[in-house]
Amino acid sequence: MIPEIKITTEFPDSLQDLIAATLKYYPVGFDIPNTQYSGYQNLLKIIEQKIDLLIDQKLPDECEALVKSVRESFGDYAIITEFERQFPNYCLTIKLLHKDLDEISIYYYLKLKISLLTNYFTIFYNELIHHKNIPAWPGRFVPLRTSVISSNIMLVDQEQKYLNILAAIVKECFPNYTFVNHRLLFNRRVRYGTPHGMEDNNLTIQYPLYNFLFDNDHTISPDTIIAF
Repeated sequence: MIPEIKITTEFPDSLQDLIAATLKYYPVGFDIPNTQYSGYQNLLKIIEQKIDLLIDQKLPDECEALVKSVRESFGDYAIITEFERQFPNYCLTIKLLHKDLDEISIYYYLKLKISLLTNYFTIFYNELIHHKNIPAWPGRFVPLRTSVISSNIMLVDQEQKYLNILAAIVKECFPNYTFVNHRLLFNRRVRYGTPHGMEDNNLTIQYPLYNFLFDNDHTISPDTIIAF
């Protein structure tokens, strides 16, 4: 089976790098589980090494510099470091705003994902809307949610300055890394492959490149909107 990953002329260099990394660590196009692929075993070793360094408080100096600079630049906001995630990445979340209304609660986040499988990082806003009173069936209400991923949220950042500030910090701390836009990662799908942390037995799902290389927290679903 030949891997079916479409390449377009948009962002050709970064896209080809991302595809090459995906094929390096995942058995895309082969009818075998991830665990039987040598590249995936290397991926697991990267995660294990990251967690061991975190437990021993010996993460690279770049991580300490990153957190320090982010706290200095975004000191008015809650900052959540997520280096402990069982994925080959460094990531953190900045909680920008929370609005609680009668029918909905809205949360605004700025998220950073640094891939340990490539020399790329991505930054995006995540607008999370909790619908409090959506009827699942007569007499039964359940909370539903809508997630919007974008590079600009006018309500909290009219000049896109937060994203640019965070990108500059990453470039200073990780000079060998290059920014890649979230739309490139979420809109390019991979057939016949399964990202780390997902079920191996369903190859009919076409996961985005993001889930293979950056994180498995945002999967494409009807309640997720990928905006500009």
